[in-house]
Amino acid sequence: MKKFWVVFAFLLLLSCTQTEKTTEKIKIGAILPLTGPFGFYGEDGRIAIDLALEEAGDKIDVIYEDSAGENPKAVAAFQKLTEVDGAKIVISSTSWISNAVYSQAADKGILQAIIASAAFKRTRNDSRAIRLTVDVKDEAPTLVAHLKQYTRVAILYLNNDYGKGWADQLSKSLGNMVVASEAYNPGETDVSAQLTKIKAANPDVIVLTSTGKDGGLFARKTREMGMTADFVSQRPIQSPELLQETTAVEGLVYSYPAYNAEHPFVAKYKEKYNKEPSVFAVEAYDAVIALSKATEQCKTDTACIYQWFVNKEYDGALGHVTFDEQGDAHYPFVLKQVKDGKFVAYTP
Repeated sequence: MKKFWVVFAFLLLLSCTQTEKTTEKIKIGAILPLTGPFGFYGEDGRIAIDLALEEAGDKIDVIYEDSAGENPKAVAAFQKLTEVDGAKIVISSTSWISNAVYSQAADKGILQAIIASAAFKRTRNDSRAIRLTVDVKDEAPTLVAHLKQYTRVAILYLNNDYGKGWADQLSKSLGNMVVASEAYNPGETDVSAQLTKIKAANPDVIVLTSTGKDGGLFARKTREMGMTADFVSQRPIQSPELLQETTAVEGLVYSYPAYNAEHPFVAKYKEKYNKEPSVFAVEAYDAVIALSKATEQCKTDTACIYQWFVNKEYDGALGHVTFDEQGDAHYPFVLKQVKDGKFVAYTP
C-alpha cells in the first residue's frame, strides 16, 4: 500500500509539472524611457501595455526596464532581459535606443518589436525586427506639403537619431528653403545661442523637432526674442507639457498618425486614465496585442513571429496597418494643431 501512494504522488507531481510547462507565460521584455527627459512617452507606453495585457489574458508576462532615454542603460537592460530573464521578445522604444540594441538582438535571434522609433536604421538582413512606427521618410511628405507655403524654414532639433533623421529629411525635401538648422542636446534648456542664429536667418516658420516640454519652452523663448515665425512640429510635440505655454504655441501645426479613435482601446484608456492616449500608447498597445496573436501560433519561435508580421495587414488601434517585406508598418498621417489650448484637427 505504501508503494502505491509513493507511485501516485510521483505521477501527481509529474502531471502538475507538465501542466506548469504547458501554461508557462511567454516573457516579453520592454525597454522604455520611464524616467528622464522622455519619461512621459515611456510611461504612456507602459500603461497602454498594461491595458493590452488585461485583454491578452495570462499568456504573456511583460518585464519592464527603464532606459531613461540613455543608450548604455538600454544596452544593459537588453542584456539583463535576454540573459537573466530569458526573454526571446524585446520591445524597444525611441529611435536611438532601438538602434543601440539592434545588432545585439540580431546576433541573439531576438524578436525586436520597435515602437516610437521613426528613425530606425536597418543594416542587416538577418535581423528579426518589426516596427510599428512609420518611418520619417514616409511621414515627412505630410509635413513638407504644409511647409511649402513658406519661403524661409528654420529647424531646431534634438541631437539624437530621431532629431537628426528629421533634420536630414527636411533639408533633403526643402533644399534652399532651409535657412538655418540648429541642434540641441537632450535635457538642454538654454538654447539662446541656437535661437540667436535662427533669428539672424529671419525664418517665417520654425520646425521644432522636440518633445512637448522642450517645444513649449523654446517657443516661449522665441517669442521673448521678438520672433514672429510660425511653428511646425511632429508627433512627439503632443504632450501635456506643451500646453503649459498656451500663448506661445497657439497655432502650432504638427503631423500625427490618423489612428482609430473609435477603437475600444481608446475609450478604455480614457475611462481609466481620464486623458487621451498618445500615439506612443496606441503603438505600444497594438504591439502587445499583435505579439499575443503571433505567439499563439509561434510560441517563442522568433523566426516564425517575424514572418507572422511580414507583408501582413491588420486593423487595430492604429487603424489599418500594412507591414512591408521588412516588417515596417505603414499607416496614414494627418495634420493637427494647437488651438485654444487644445490639440485639434488642423483647419487651414
